[in-house]
Formats: sequence, structure tokens, C-alpha cells
Amino acid sequence: MALIKSIYQLIDPKIQAIIFRAGLISALVFIIVVISVSLLLGQISVTGINWINTSLTMLGTAGAFLIGLLIFPSLAGLIISFYLNQVALAVEARHYPHLGDVRDEAIKEIVGYALRYTFITVSLNLLILILIVPGMLLTGLLTPLIPFVFLIVNGYLIGREYFEFVAARRLEPVAVRALRKRYKKRIW
Repeated sequence: MALIKSIYQLIDPKIQAIIFRAGLISALVFIIVVISVSLLLGQISVTGINWINTSLTMLGTAGAFLIGLLIFPSLAGLIISFYLNQVALAVEARHYPHLGDVRDEAIKEIVGYALRYTFITVSLNLLILILIVPGMLLTGLLTPLIPFVFLIVNGYLIGREYFEFVAARRLEPVAVRALRKRYKKRIW
């Protein structure tokens, strides 16, 4: 039932505006990073031979683009985390008006959740990219499963982030951690 409610909530103009804004900001950050890496690499002369330096710049830019694609879910998650309160307010107003007021969260707590989530997400995605993906590529047989590995890991991390965010609106941090541990399988 909650899944159906959340799908219908997507037609809410408030939610659509947040999704559009977060997607646009994420895409702009992604583009700026790739262009910056390309420009930076273009300024570096490794060999003194123009065609080799140009090739290295192109390879570096392609690498930045591919790595950017892999960590894009983390970036989008970080950006949207700044809008989660607006999403929660819209959902609660429509489906759960009986819940009453939320607790006052300290800015330090909110920023801590966002930074911890971003650190964990980027770290795990990079570890997968460095440690697991090369092995899967070498086998050849497992190569098609690479996107699913990222999907599984990021699905859990996003579920965990949103669970903690909603729980923190009503519970103290210690109670949030206890609740997360209790329902860790359902969160994923």
C-alpha cells in the first residue's frame, strides 16, 4: 500500500519540482566536474609530445565521465538529501496528517547524516569499482552482472538513507540506529 501511495505522490507538483531541481543540479555538477577534469588534464604536459598528451587528456576525460556515471547515484542522493524535508512534508500532509509535528533536528545532525551517507556511498562504489569490477571483467562471464552489483549496493544505501531520514524526524539518533538495525533486511 505504501508503494502505491508513493507512486501516486509522484504526480504531486511539489514532488515533481523537487525531482526536477535535484536532477538538474546533479547533472550540472556532473558536467562541471567532467569539463574541469578535461581542462585540467589539457593543461598538463606529461611527455612533451602533443599527440600523446592529447590522447592522455581524452582518456582521462573518458575515465572521469565513466567514474562520474558510476558515482552519479551518490551525487544525486547527496543533492536530493537537501530536499528530503520538503518531500517528507508533502507526503505527510497528504497521507499522514495525524502524525503531528516533527522534532527539531540540529543542523549538525542533518549535515552529519548527509555527509556520512555520501562518504559511505562514494567509498563503497569506489571499492566495488576498484576491487570487484576488474575481477568481473576478467572473467568475462560476470561482466553483464556489473550494473546489478551497483544496483544492489546503491538500492540498500538509498533505502537506508531514506529510512534514517524519516526516522530521525520523530526519534533521537540512538533510537534511529536501533530501529535501523532491527529492520535492516526490510530497509533493503
